[in-house]
Amino acid sequence: MHMKKLKIHIEELGPIRNADIELAPIMIFTGASNLGKSYTNFLAYYVFYLFSSNRLLEFFQTKVTERMENGKSFSFSFNCKELTTWMETDARNFFIYLLNYPNVPCKVNFYFEGNPTFNIQIKEAQNPRISFGEGSELQLTSVTINGTTKNIFSNRNDILKDLTPFIATQVEMILLDTQIRHAYLLPPGRASLLNESFSIKKEVSNTGMYDIFLNDFDFINNWRMRENPARKNNRLDNTINQISKRIIDGKLESNKDGITLKINGQEDQTVPISAAASSIKELSPLLLWAETGYIENDSLCIEEPEAHAHPEMQYKIADLLAACAMKGTFMQITTHSDYLLARLNQLIRLHTLKTQDSSNFEKLCNDNNINRELTLDKDLINAYYFQKDETSHQIIIRKLNTDKGIPFETFANAVQEQIDWNQIFDEQDDENL
Repeated sequence: MHMKKLKIHIEELGPIRNADIELAPIMIFTGASNLGKSYTNFLAYYVFYLFSSNRLLEFFQTKVTERMENGKSFSFSFNCKELTTWMETDARNFFIYLLNYPNVPCKVNFYFEGNPTFNIQIKEAQNPRISFGEGSELQLTSVTINGTTKNIFSNRNDILKDLTPFIATQVEMILLDTQIRHAYLLPPGRASLLNESFSIKKEVSNTGMYDIFLNDFDFINNWRMRENPARKNNRLDNTINQISKRIIDGKLESNKDGITLKINGQEDQTVPISAAASSIKELSPLLLWAETGYIENDSLCIEEPEAHAHPEMQYKIADLLAACAMKGTFMQITTHSDYLLARLNQLIRLHTLKTQDSSNFEKLCNDNNINRELTLDKDLINAYYFQKDETSHQIIIRKLNTDKGIPFETFANAVQEQIDWNQIFDEQDDENL
């Protein structure tokens, strides 16, 4: 996966002041709690969400008058600077919605490569039109952006709205050299919302991140229930499918009554997801999405994928994330888990060996029964460590060197404190002998 550079300067965002990040296909944020990791993770997610949803419609409407849209053809243009200026305001509006936090500190600047101009021409085709009864008609419309043309059926009364997804993906391709199909959000506390009543879901949906999550989750479940199983099985990646089954020692199923779990060896029994282990509930949206088989060019923002999981399960979760990433999934991840990072590091080192010394890679895989398909390219990753300066109390976001994996210094203080305490108790025990 290749993408062009996008640098983001954070003047203020939650507790963070004066920091910089650069977008990459895989973003990993680690460090102590309450330092703004989730804010930064959601900021990276915002970019992919912006270009894969209808959110850019509001910006396009600043360029197109109602009179223009009512005509049989019209055109408009904008440059990158105009777009980023609008994004800087929209990002704050997005965080207000996402967190239900009207006074959220949010001032960010976006810097794409270059300053391209976008020229859009929209024209009604002579024919055909499709009628669905009185007052309901679709018109074939030709939309061209910087020389790329597509014919799309659109509602005559909502032409710009119907064409926005295509225009947005073309803008994204020019700016980032990517085309995200859908940006999924797996927020903290997601397990508590599974199989809950409508009234509870309605209440939490006032907070945008849960509103987005519930819509995404419904989208995945409806898709799974509609699709022919044989067709889905033909599309599934074998490595991803096997990892998913090993993680939960069973299989998740979607039906009109909700999500159920079939445990290996107990196929005649099903368990509602509400009665499953906390780790499985937390992971079920990730697993259900992965099992659709449609993962390439999806974006996945996930908060603490290791939540409630045993260390052995955390290793398998890392395997699943890496396998999806290598199949073309963009990811934004926060984590406190040294087990998760340790496994990702092993997969990074394995990929480096694969690219630099294929014969030794083959020998290692043969001797140790290692899956050749399960590696992770470090060039896909930007990892950031969050820490608080003890003197100024300012939050520092430091980009980590991933050449040999993600550095374990993120957990050094906690490990050293544990060693010190053990040494104190050992010395005390020696004195009492």
